[in-house]
Amino acid sequence: MEQYKNFIFIPKHRIQIPSDISAESINPFSYVLDCVSFLFSQYIPTIIEKPLTVFIRCGMHDPQCVREAHAIFLNCEIFSWSQAAFQFAHELCHYCIPDDVPGNLRWLEESICQTASVFFLRRLTQFWKATSIQYRTVDGRLYADCFTEYAEDNMQTTEPVNLKTQETIMDLESNCYQRNKNRYIASQLLPIFTRNPLLWSAVPTLCNLCPNQSLQASLDEWLQAEPQEIYPGLLQLRSLFA
Repeated sequence: MEQYKNFIFIPKHRIQIPSDISAESINPFSYVLDCVSFLFSQYIPTIIEKPLTVFIRCGMHDPQCVREAHAIFLNCEIFSWSQAAFQFAHELCHYCIPDDVPGNLRWLEESICQTASVFFLRRLTQFWKATSIQYRTVDGRLYADCFTEYAEDNMQTTEPVNLKTQETIMDLESNCYQRNKNRYIASQLLPIFTRNPLLWSAVPTLCNLCPNQSLQASLDEWLQAEPQEIYPGLLQLRSLFA
């Protein structure tokens, strides 16, 4: 409980919703997003300082972060709190990177953002339990565990790949949106971020890496750009690919 003592429920975002949604429905939905933002702020402190509008667009093809417009688009129903939190954590991870990541590293960005969804939904479960949030499911059980359950279910479908071959890296560079492969990579990254949560503070600097260099050169550059306390996590991350 001590680690959450600074949480104050103050709306962090503007939310644009369909006109037929009631205020009673949006309040808990907004609270879920604020909790995700708060948890992000524990690892990437600048994230809640940025202006942001969240648009709810049910039926659109994919959630999206439009950084230059300070906008995140979610594709979910207003009562689908776990889905909303999962999508929001992914897009918020994109949003915390202040500029475009080099094209050859977009697959890594996507995989890290997939990792963020699972990492922060687990934290959201812990947070709601630690602070005794009383929102419940339709069958009456406390909702907190639903976040982790949703995240784990989402990670069930993966396509394992050999991350130590140039052929695999070239394939990932050619198409960063290979979701089953992204999920597999996220499953390998998740234990590293869990053991080394300070590693999240290095994610925003992905956009500063030089384009069109080898993956190992990029990871070496990333390592050299970060303070020493980040080294253990980055070295473990680098070892996945060498």
